[in-house]
Amino acid sequence: STTGGTNGYTSNNVTITGTCGDSGGSGCQGNASRTFTSDTNGSYSPGTVYDNVGNATSCPATTVQISKEPPPCPSISADKSAGSWFKGDKVTLTITPATGTTSWDWWTNQSDGSYKSYGQNTGVASKTLSSLGYGRNGKIIVRNSAGRERTCYTSTYYPDSNAPTATMTMKLQSPVTKTVSGTNYSSGSSTYQFVYVNYTGASDKGSGVKSVQVVVTGASTNGTFGLGRSIQAGGTSKVKLKITDNVGNVGYSAEKTIVINKESGHTHTWTARGNTVVSTPTWYGSCGHSHTTGYRIYCSKCAKLLSNTWVCPWLPYGQPDGWTVISGK
Repeated sequence: STTGGTNGYTSNNVTITGTCGDSGGSGCQGNASRTFTSDTNGSYSPGTVYDNVGNATSCPATTVQISKEPPPCPSISADKSAGSWFKGDKVTLTITPATGTTSWDWWTNQSDGSYKSYGQNTGVASKTLSSLGYGRNGKIIVRNSAGRERTCYTSTYYPDSNAPTATMTMKLQSPVTKTVSGTNYSSGSSTYQFVYVNYTGASDKGSGVKSVQVVVTGASTNGTFGLGRSIQAGGTSKVKLKITDNVGNVGYSAEKTIVINKESGHTHTWTARGNTVVSTPTWYGSCGHSHTTGYRIYCSKCAKLLSNTWVCPWLPYGQPDGWTVISGK
């Protein structure tokens, strides 16, 4: 008889023994044995036994399964390329375990560098790595019947489905000097100054911010413009930020309303040829007809004499706020 075989895989050395028996005969010369010390998988006989007159019998075979080494890492294929950001919410991997693998565990990386387990598998399976704003990879622990394990890792993938963000800022701007006054403009309030649109705090959980633009609709010139944008048209305009990341995801800030009243109700009095005229300020008004009489004006906001600029004293428009007649012609 033969003893010492295995019932499944083991990582230990295995010795199988053929026991000689010769009842009522010349007797046995001894038993037969065979030792296995490396990876083995098959049916083996320990050898041949003999009696004392030379009769021989081959011992029955028994199963020997030894695994000194864990199974190889699995084959992995993906529907996206690894190593750089791409637009999408996930990457799908197909895991094909190597021969000799009886089970494998699936883990995915977390933001703090740790890995979270998602259970045990057998055979071929599909797994996904979702967009979370950082590079994603999986850890695979493969094992065989002997309990030998190997830890393997997938490549790192960079799915990005997150829209970038930014906060829009609006400040009043002098219509003459074009410099920011530093006063914040409240959305929807009325002003007779230009409104300067910019942004702060642009960020993206993924590939990074590529551009920030201003989208304008309404009274002002409609379109998408670079920063910063000065809204100058009288009337109501709607503005929002368009933020684009490096793989093409687009986000928008909250839309705000800009109301510019070029005839704001602010009046001033100036004298022309002895006549007192109360004028509602308009920045770029004109007399509306040809005239031969005019007055040089002085811009108090920009401290500049506009010697070649003439205003019509007969109509209640044409004189910008802050400008004063200083001489006539």
